[in-house]
Amino acid sequence: MALWGNRDSKTASGTIAIASNGTVTGTSTSFTTQANVGDYIRVSGEDYLIKSIASNTSAVVVAAN
Repeated sequence: MALWGNRDSKTASGTIAIASNGTVTGTSTSFTTQANVGDYIRVSGEDYLIKSIASNTSAVVVAAN
């Protein structure tokens, strides 16, 4: 899983699955310490904007355009 904010690029731990409604479920992830609302996640060449983080293994995203 790759994450980045405004100008930085970093790799984060774990694997994720994104449901069609934007719910992200992570395995061995640390969303609360490795990501922030407003950051982007790149998965399989697609970019997603993080709207909310509920826990280390749960977040909500929207497709970035």
